[in-house]
Amino acid sequence: MNSSECDTACAEAIQLQLAGQLDAARGRYLQILQALPQHAAANYCLGMLYVHQKRSLDALPHLKAAVEAQPATADYWLGYLEALVLVGQAELAKRFLAVGRQQGLQGQAVDDFARRLEQGEPKAPSVPVRRFIVLALPFDHQSAGIRVLHDLCDELNQVGHESYIVFFRFRPGGVECYTSVSDADYGPQHRHIPRLPASADMEVFRALIDESAVIYPEVILGNPLHSPRVVRYVLNYPAANGYPMLHGERDFIVSFHPQYWKNADCNATLICDEPIFNDRDTRPALERGMDCTYIGKGATFGPCFKVPGSVQIDRKWPADKESLAMMLRNTRYFFTWDLSSQTNVDALLCGAVPVTMRMEPFTADIFDTPFGPITFGMARQVDGRWTVDVDMDLFESRRRSYLQSYRSVARDRPGIVARLAEAISLHFSP
Repeated sequence: MNSSECDTACAEAIQLQLAGQLDAARGRYLQILQALPQHAAANYCLGMLYVHQKRSLDALPHLKAAVEAQPATADYWLGYLEALVLVGQAELAKRFLAVGRQQGLQGQAVDDFARRLEQGEPKAPSVPVRRFIVLALPFDHQSAGIRVLHDLCDELNQVGHESYIVFFRFRPGGVECYTSVSDADYGPQHRHIPRLPASADMEVFRALIDESAVIYPEVILGNPLHSPRVVRYVLNYPAANGYPMLHGERDFIVSFHPQYWKNADCNATLICDEPIFNDRDTRPALERGMDCTYIGKGATFGPCFKVPGSVQIDRKWPADKESLAMMLRNTRYFFTWDLSSQTNVDALLCGAVPVTMRMEPFTADIFDTPFGPITFGMARQVDGRWTVDVDMDLFESRRRSYLQSYRSVARDRPGIVARLAEAISLHFSP
């Protein structure tokens, strides 16, 4: 392969990695490096793949090669430095960080990493975990991920633990953490979450942080609260962020979907069966007169468009769930570009047929859910018109089985949360 072909192959390997096909991605990276050993992106991506698999020693030579090939790329430096820390070479990381800064390495993420090195990695106290801190964005009923985090915090309190929310917002170079007492930041249904005093200074809560397990969503890079006990709740494919989580080898990894993180310490699918999404007193899907297009996060993976003749919905319209449910109960085909969206499930609950517009970067494994396999329609263009391939008998049979399992899991939420808390406590026990 020449340089251009290697670049193309690397982009394909990244898509495989995003889809959770780690063995295939690794094989593709190794093919590239056999042809072009100093390919920076392939070395970096393969190195981070090894880090995510807790194979930091294997990652080091590839991350170092990426830095040597493109020393102006800060992400390559940070990946290499983090791997050094993970294998117990913090002093060597300090020396390489100094070299990087002499070569122009700078930015908020670099400063945060340097601060971590100076402070050292906090050590987990040898007492059972009874307190939790959940890092989350302010409540937004239209975001399934945010709802899950707020639900988790609320239910940890319901099953006998003490759990708080610390909010975050993205800033250039990192995140800013804060606490809030504003009603607008909390879901009205979450009545069991105690509120910490409003503050933008997290050191005010240092004693609480040090005795708690902090639960970060996968969009958080590193350990901004400098917690001695870090839990990472993977709510989507982390590679889709475009940057690594920089998780530590002692971190407890929880995956919402088994496909999001292979060999997680625990899988915890926290879903809510919302009664408004149902197919009672509705016509069969193929007798309905409306189709919808949903783009969602699909724009991250390539160009998207509204299917001609359909109504486009998004996270801001319809404005409330009742209106969305009414629309979905009258929808025939739900054309979706976002295969990891809760809105697909909402459509299914309402009896509509979710139709896949593009598989990439996912594979058919995305349809193997914790509730059983699910059948989607597949869109294709024939003579300039969009048609849908779906076996309605098979679809309806699997839909009914899926919904029965889905609602069973939803009823077991308190049990799932209790078992998750116990697993976290055992993980951090002496």
